[in-house]
Amino acid sequence: MNKANLFLILGLAGGAVLGLLASGAVTGSGSGASRSAATQGMDAAHHDHDRVHPVAPGAVPAVQIALQSEGGCTYNMQLTLENFRFAPERVNGPHTDGEGHAHLYADGVKLARVYSEWFHFSAPIGSKAIEITLNSNDHATLAHEGNPITATALLTDC
Repeated sequence: MNKANLFLILGLAGGAVLGLLASGAVTGSGSGASRSAATQGMDAAHHDHDRVHPVAPGAVPAVQIALQSEGGCTYNMQLTLENFRFAPERVNGPHTDGEGHAHLYADGVKLARVYSEWFHFSAPIGSKAIEITLNSNDHATLAHEGNPITATALLTDC
């Protein structure tokens, strides 16, 4: 094989590997954790998720989760909300009582932001539970009496 063909093959192979890594198709562990950690790292660079907004006692938001399994760690999730509305048009804006978005976690690893009552997702294989937190427009977690406003659900077929 001549040098020109060798460099062409090496260049194509290297480009393919870089393309897969950039797309997130290769995670390294097969669990989805690398992609989620990368997403969480990018999100954390822009938002301080350790901040908490206390809510007024008279209008405490609440959230409940209902899951419909599609098999293979894939679910349709329905959220039932009280004293809270999704406001995707105001994400990254200032805090406003009673509105914002949710964060979805699988076994403590952030998977996504949620902007409506229905959400379709795939959890990393082996995940045991998901958690939803209600978050303000500015990404701070909403809390009542120091406790974050959350809901959890067990994953039965993952």
